[in-house]
Amino acid sequence: MEKERVVLFKENDKSYRDLFERQYEPNFIPVLDHTLSNIELLADILSRGPRDLNGLILTSQRSVEALNRAYGMCRLNNKTHEAWNALPVYIVGPKTADALAQSPLFQSHTSDWTVAPRASELIQPLLNSSHYLFLAGDKRHDLIPEALSEAHIPFHEIQTYATCPHPALATHLNLLVNNKPGWLVFFSPSGIQFILSIAPKIKDQLFSGAYKIATIGPTTADFIIHELGFKVDVVPDKPDVEHLIHAMIQIDHLKS
Repeated sequence: MEKERVVLFKENDKSYRDLFERQYEPNFIPVLDHTLSNIELLADILSRGPRDLNGLILTSQRSVEALNRAYGMCRLNNKTHEAWNALPVYIVGPKTADALAQSPLFQSHTSDWTVAPRASELIQPLLNSSHYLFLAGDKRHDLIPEALSEAHIPFHEIQTYATCPHPALATHLNLLVNNKPGWLVFFSPSGIQFILSIAPKIKDQLFSGAYKIATIGPTTADFIIHELGFKVDVVPDKPDVEHLIHAMIQIDHLKS
């Protein structure tokens, strides 16, 4: 029996592919790309050492990438390197922590790291110290900087990357229209906005009912429903691949 095609608007992810292939034929369309920024400024900060900083805040793997790029431009002496290794690091997400553990700057010096699955869970530990270096992207959430500002805790924020459309997005969208998948899976409001900015005329084709629509979580679903005015077929109970697939299978069984 031929499996139903599913288009996932995200980068090719092995964990998603392996699980989806049990029930569907997954196809990945990367929506977002990133450009690093302020690398020379960050390299200058690294060269000077942490000085009066009491912590480093990282919320994404892209900021770790920027940190590595800046480190590659530096020639740190042992004292400065050790000072960075001793600095407490506050991290959102285990994947960000895994990326930092591979960083040549820190080289698995993880004893002073605080890792939280979500930004909201990092707030309380951050309020116990002061004066942070916060590396973020252009679309970062306001939760951490607002909490620090309200607590009158000084921090220096550097935008280390900017989000932009993937260079092959338009080509992939044209192929999508021709290949007619059964499901479309969306992962963020910003991703949908980039899709519509690249191909504004495709909106009605995507959401007019020709495809079943799934989102990874309620925020993306709310955007489709309330901002775009279209319906969503599936929002999983939890924002992970297992619950997503389970919810999609349930809908397919109801419609079969």
